[in-house]
Amino acid sequence: MVLVLASLAAGAQQIGYSLEKVAMGTNPAGIGFSFWCNNKFSEKMMLDFGRRPYERMGFYSWNAVETSPGEYDTKKIVESIRQVHSLGSTCIISLNNISGPWFLPSFKSQIPSFYAQNIDDKKTREAGRKYIYAVVQQLLKQTGNLDVCFDYEMMWHCRPDTPEKQQMLSAWYIDAVASARKAAADLGMSDALKIMPIVNGSIDDSTISKLLGSKQKNHRPAKWLLDMVAVSDYLAIDSYDFDINDPINPAKTLSTLGFWTANYSMGKPVLITEFGYSTGNTHFPAYKTTYHAMGTEEQQRDFYGALLPMLVRENVPGGKLGGQVRCFSFWMYSDSKAKQKNQEREHYFGIVRMDGSHKPSFDVIKTAIERIESDPATAPSIEKSRTKIAASSLAGGIASRYVSGTEFDCFCLTPLKKGLEATIEVTLGQKGTLLLFAAGRWQQSLEAKQLHSLRITLDGAPVKIYLTGGVFPVEQTLKNVVLKTL
Repeated sequence: MVLVLASLAAGAQQIGYSLEKVAMGTNPAGIGFSFWCNNKFSEKMMLDFGRRPYERMGFYSWNAVETSPGEYDTKKIVESIRQVHSLGSTCIISLNNISGPWFLPSFKSQIPSFYAQNIDDKKTREAGRKYIYAVVQQLLKQTGNLDVCFDYEMMWHCRPDTPEKQQMLSAWYIDAVASARKAAADLGMSDALKIMPIVNGSIDDSTISKLLGSKQKNHRPAKWLLDMVAVSDYLAIDSYDFDINDPINPAKTLSTLGFWTANYSMGKPVLITEFGYSTGNTHFPAYKTTYHAMGTEEQQRDFYGALLPMLVRENVPGGKLGGQVRCFSFWMYSDSKAKQKNQEREHYFGIVRMDGSHKPSFDVIKTAIERIESDPATAPSIEKSRTKIAASSLAGGIASRYVSGTEFDCFCLTPLKKGLEATIEVTLGQKGTLLLFAAGRWQQSLEAKQLHSLRITLDGAPVKIYLTGGVFPVEQTLKNVVLKTL
């Protein structure tokens, strides 16, 4: 059925098209790629890399959110999540609660100053439970979906190097998870909440061996950490490990990711929530580091060029990653200015330079992601159904759902003409946002409204339309599409 539903401006010519609704679901064997966008580049990243299944964002401290006893300011968190939802992605955020000088002397407390500075204090513990319960409920009510970790990168920020610290961290985490689960259940939104601990560190680092109580070889998984994973939905890994003597070889990186997956995932899905390769040596040739991947811009390109295919090959049953990795998030999308004096050398993890130009790794990563996500075996989403839309049906409105970054509906519009510049007008049943892909180019219309108008090029390939919004799941209707020449 060819659709021509248009009210034309003088001189414009209508363009016929066919239309299909495609329902996409989560691929249980797929892997999705995301970026940390420095809290300000999400929209630009989406234009470069398209709709991402996930976005890693936000380190929110308890003492910043609870502004006075029982008062929780989640406005910035809500705004950030809603923005990313409108861009079609599921957010992965951190609520950082108890790290402080009792774990690591150089770290400031994240417990509000009006509570005793000890999570084992009875009143502080109860306040912590209430905080988690209230914040999780606020975020679920106002964003509809929450993937969250508590006290991220615990191996670094909490440094639980004694049995007492390990018990403190593990017991608090289990308490926090229980409070979060209850908050979601009381709203009838249990399925909308996913929780994870984030582990980190090089597996051959003596500090990590001490924290876990066992070396890499013949490792005996630490019970305190397994207890945390047992009450979680995912295991998350932040890793910057690489072979300092062979900076373009990702074999050691894969071994580290494999160690955490094999010993601590308990068979659950794994999210690689951070991996970064700094190009600091391009600017500081003499600088050496032992705790994160670093080289020149050319070495970053070669490393990622080798890593991504290897990641896919090892993410199968029997591989180092066991077929369990669902997400890989790059730290970062863009270089950033140093926040602290003498820290400039640490701020070149992006694949985009501070002036907006692309590093050599940009095209390598973009090509690899497109290849991986176009393969049904590895794509983060797979097609569940495809329905042709008749003209009479569109006039009455076609229902659309956008549930998460991996489960959503989209509309595929195939124009009857190509080689033209055109305007597409999309009318929604209620105010909302949308994303559009046409002629190899992504566009976004992020003002919530009913009528969206965008200029596109018709190259003969289907135009893809995604109806999004700030609160998942987005329930929307497509009321009309007008396609016309300029």
